[in-house]
Amino acid sequence: MWSGPTPENKSKVNTFFCELITTFWHDLTGAFSPREWKECTRALHQSTPRKMFANLMPVIPQLVVFYLVLAPRIAMPFYNLLLFYPAKGGEYELTSIGGVSKEDCFFPSVNGRKLHGWYFSVPNARGTVIISHGNANNITLRVPLIEMFIHSKVSVFIYDYQGYGYSEGSPSVNNICDDGLSAYDYLVLRRKINPATLILYGESLGGGVACYVAARKPTAGLILQSTFSSLPHIAREKFLHLRLYPRFFFPDNTLDNAAVLQNLHPPVMIVHGLKDPLIPEREAEILFQAASEPKKIVRISGAAHNDLLTTFAPDLKGAISDFVETVLAGNDSVKH
Repeated sequence: MWSGPTPENKSKVNTFFCELITTFWHDLTGAFSPREWKECTRALHQSTPRKMFANLMPVIPQLVVFYLVLAPRIAMPFYNLLLFYPAKGGEYELTSIGGVSKEDCFFPSVNGRKLHGWYFSVPNARGTVIISHGNANNITLRVPLIEMFIHSKVSVFIYDYQGYGYSEGSPSVNNICDDGLSAYDYLVLRRKINPATLILYGESLGGGVACYVAARKPTAGLILQSTFSSLPHIAREKFLHLRLYPRFFFPDNTLDNAAVLQNLHPPVMIVHGLKDPLIPEREAEILFQAASEPKKIVRISGAAHNDLLTTFAPDLKGAISDFVETVLAGNDSVKH
């Protein structure tokens, strides 16, 4: 299993693929300056099919090589540089949020890397939420989200993926999914949290992690904020050349959230801004249409991708409060 580029190798990997793409583009376009297009077109009209095929034969092997080299299954180290934006710094020194003390937690991931998280134990909590954040920054940027759950009397466990914040290692799709499972096991096996009181919250890329965990572990509920239907689907929207690749050219773990929701799952709430430019709102509609019951969708008018915790915080806070009331009703006496 590839674990993602190490920091010292990121520059080398990026340079290699940039040179590769530049060479490919030069080879394809070097002979076709604007002044030569007219002559080229005239020559093509005068060529016989056999002559055209003979002229194309030398470039076909090169096209095949570049097609294979840029396939997601092969070039995932390069695409990881476009997918993950970890940050090490932040306000890690804070001591409490919403009047609840912060506890630093360290626990191992599946591959042995040490992960870091924050735990906020709310007195007489109705339940606990595990927050899997998005692909940028780290847990220190999610303070407003933590406050929303604390306000709803829900304890909070938020953690950093490998390569983010104080967590060791490097991020990859497989690694962050393993990190999500490890966070769940840490709470259930070491903290003795009752799964019947657990909510999984996935923000953007973290929605893929939350769905991955929900498909394998029992929970009380699942919240997907600004999340995509599957990684190949949103990748093809962002990078048009990826539309040339069938599904088997993508890694096995495609974070197919729509497929997860088609099967048996806990109550799910999908939250999305109607003006999200990064992950369009139609991704939320795909998820909602694919999902079996019980399900709920909250469309926030005017909201984009990164302002749900700021400008539109009241809307998100209200949606979270209503969902907590629904899925954790009667849990006040349950041990968690």
